[in-house]
Amino acid sequence: MACAFAPPALDVRPLPGGGWLLRSSRKLGPYPKNLIERLHHWAGLRPDRVFLAERSASGDWKELTYKAAQSLACSISQSLLNRGLTQETAVVILSGNSIDHALLQLGSMQVGIPVVPVSPAYSLFSKDFARLHAIFDRIQPRLVFARDGARFEKALFHFHRKDREIVVSKNVPPDLPATPFSALCQTTPTGAVERHFQETGPDSIAKILFTSGSTGNPKGVINTQQMLCSNQQSIRQVWPFLKARPPVVLDWLPWSHTFGGNQNFNLALELSETEGLSSMGVAP
Repeated sequence: MACAFAPPALDVRPLPGGGWLLRSSRKLGPYPKNLIERLHHWAGLRPDRVFLAERSASGDWKELTYKAAQSLACSISQSLLNRGLTQETAVVILSGNSIDHALLQLGSMQVGIPVVPVSPAYSLFSKDFARLHAIFDRIQPRLVFARDGARFEKALFHFHRKDREIVVSKNVPPDLPATPFSALCQTTPTGAVERHFQETGPDSIAKILFTSGSTGNPKGVINTQQMLCSNQQSIRQVWPFLKARPPVVLDWLPWSHTFGGNQNFNLALELSETEGLSSMGVAP
């Protein structure tokens, strides 16, 4: 099946002294003010379709529908608001791609709390945690998440302090005060979630992604809601084949980088208006 791409539409202007300025003459269509609008949209329109699937160690797939993801994200949003987290108090994610990672991102971004997914290598392969120190000193997170507490034990202990909550999905390290991730998912949402969601607009900080640090310490790059949403709209316009055949993505690219964390993950939210919907599989 041939893929249909948008036809070329260029505005070419000569520059003084030589050269040309090339710009697309195609106008960008409308897009949401908050990426999580798409989760609510599809949870209402196609509640039972699979949004995320994660392969377990036994090889089975754990599936999560759009409706279930919406419900859990709202519970997580309320849990974070109950803890007093705001636009100024980011959530740091140490571990790699997982359904819990995805839900924490959605729950944070929904109510305007920035999320900071960092490369797991900074926790697992560093002896002095120098790059993590640079990130933590800059961000000053109030909540730090790792899916497997045993695997990230050294980093969690190293950065634990009284005013910083540690959250893990499994294997809580001995002698480390930590909150089970499941506890965040059991909070009943209130009207505060909807109020904060409505207040989270195009200029709200959705994420801070850090560079690789190849030229020094990693540098934080702010990702606003407008950046994420307009990016997906541009993809829809230049790749119209997505309307006819929405993809099922088996994603291995790290969500601490923009390709996997923004293009691929958000593609499963910014979907076609056809009967078929995108979804994403997460390999361990």
